[in-house]
Amino acid sequence: MLLINYLKSSERWEDGTLEYEFGSFENVDTPKPTKYPTVFQQEFISTPKEHLNVSMATNAGYLWDTTQKEALEKGNLIHLLMSKIYTKDDIEITLKDFFNAGVISSTQSNELMSTLEAIVSHPLLAPYYGSDAEIYNEREIMTSSGKIIIPDRLVIFKDSTAVVIDYKTGDSYDKHETQLANYSEIIQEMGYKVIKKILVYINVSLQVKSC
Repeated sequence: MLLINYLKSSERWEDGTLEYEFGSFENVDTPKPTKYPTVFQQEFISTPKEHLNVSMATNAGYLWDTTQKEALEKGNLIHLLMSKIYTKDDIEITLKDFFNAGVISSTQSNELMSTLEAIVSHPLLAPYYGSDAEIYNEREIMTSSGKIIIPDRLVIFKDSTAVVIDYKTGDSYDKHETQLANYSEIIQEMGYKVIKKILVYINVSLQVKSC
């Protein structure tokens, strides 16, 4: 009855008419989806890290209350965040997802925003966070011989050249370079030419080291 009274007051009521239309249609732009590539290679098997036997706390327990705990948890958290980031455009939405899930606080989100932007915008790293290459973040790679590696970031360009990036927190050790050399050897066995191996040390200051 209320609707009928409205139609009559607006002089739109018609006996026998059962359908009425209001308003107008407007075009809505479809947002561009974030690029999450899928690996298609015959020389190795690639499995998302989520399927591995790895667990991480996902609650507001990241209350960095001691120096040692802060360093450990912050390092793990940055690794987890960077595994979700393919280009600079992914930073804000990734942090929002973690905040909404209760993984980080608003204060931590602001601090991490600065750290993540410093990484992807660094002059020596920025070329490897664009959209003109295939990116594989923390993918388990197994060769035909059964050897497994999990590079933090593998960037493959159209000319079959590749760049391997690994994130570290804490001090620099020779074993980090040895690890990258191992990654490089396996990736080249897959048919790619590794043109750069990069270690990113994420501490109070950001340090980038090419091996």
